[in-house]
Amino acid sequence: MIIDGAGERGAGGVGPYRMSSKMEYNEEGSWGSTKTVEVDGHNAKLSALKSGKYSISMFYDERFAVDIETHELAREALEQIIEQLDLVELKNL
Repeated sequence: MIIDGAGERGAGGVGPYRMSSKMEYNEEGSWGSTKTVEVDGHNAKLSALKSGKYSISMFYDERFAVDIETHELAREALEQIIEQLDLVELKNL
């Protein structure tokens, strides 16, 4: 999922992502873990659940909220998805 934060309505949709991008995560529990990682120079929140679900969310290029969620795929698959999305192209919008 990608939310464009342009305009008044879009800015409201990406607000929580903007806030989250400024936080540092390093939590671990019986459910899994959440930590801060870097994607293309941007802070991102990576969650890994014991059930095999991975999710990553980030505020990209001071405009876009990006959420990627996988089920029953290895973490490496998540990294490949990010590469194939070519998020740099969002800057051309």
